[in-house]
Amino acid sequence: EETPTSIIREVAATNIMGTLLTAREAIRSMRISGDPGMIILLEGAGGGGDPTPMYAAYGVTKAGVRQLASSLTSELRTSNLEVVTLNPGLVDTELLRSGEDAFGRVGSISESIILKDDDDDDDDDDDDDE
Repeated sequence: EETPTSIIREVAATNIMGTLLTAREAIRSMRISGDPGMIILLEGAGGGGDPTPMYAAYGVTKAGVRQLASSLTSELRTSNLEVVTLNPGLVDTELLRSGEDAFGRVGSISESIILKDDDDDDDDDDDDDE
């Protein structure tokens, strides 16, 4: 109730519009290449529908990211593109440090995302054949 409208607008612009426009450009670019691909959208507290006391504007926008992913998944179902969400938990940022920790554990994106090149598996298999 005390969050200034300007902050609510900034959060919505970043989490909803920023994610939507970035996903749109990623889809356009990936369609041009024709290669299979994955778009990873970052959820956050509130993305799964859990309450976010003192951070309602943030929570509702992250729930919107989850809805966007669901819609894009449906729209792209016949393509070679996939859309998934990732919820890394709280990420240690200056913004987080400026306020109260309302959500729990603080993590980092690098702890949450581990991408492995499929070719790495082939290299490991070659060593086992000797």
